[in-house]
Amino acid sequence: MHKAEATRHDTARDAAEVVEAAEKAVRDQLADTDIVLARQLSQRLRTARLRQDLLTGEGGCFTSRDIGKALGISHNTVVGHEKAGRVFSVTDRGRKLYPIWQYDEGGVPYPGLQRVLKHYDPPSRFMLLAFFLSPHPDDDDARPLDWLRSHRDDDLEDLARFEAAA
Repeated sequence: MHKAEATRHDTARDAAEVVEAAEKAVRDQLADTDIVLARQLSQRLRTARLRQDLLTGEGGCFTSRDIGKALGISHNTVVGHEKAGRVFSVTDRGRKLYPIWQYDEGGVPYPGLQRVLKHYDPPSRFMLLAFFLSPHPDDDDARPLDWLRSHRDDDLEDLARFEAAA
């Protein structure tokens, strides 16, 4: 495992434990006093957990420098791929992060990804993470990421168009 990836997994596990403990403390403390506030805080904590899960899923999200080191390409190449619409990034706490799963073993972006990005541009890049990492109910719960890796690019493009129209 790449050192940055190991550190990211440790940090994600620690963050998940903190969020879980905080959520329990909020529920316990506010349950008797202000049920509306307790529900709002609990929802925010669940959102934080989901965000963390999306950032760490399938190998995680890293800076362009870390992606470059892991794949043996320059960070400028990663940035160039984004500018060309071949990959995307998300911003988390002021840092631009790239999902490593956008690249095949040879350090090349999956071609189907560009086709998706051409049609589906949600208001939040986290929605793209969720799009790729969430099971699709019409395909035995395979995820769009699984389609990407198996080069089902036509199906993926159709799904992106559907999501864009929704």
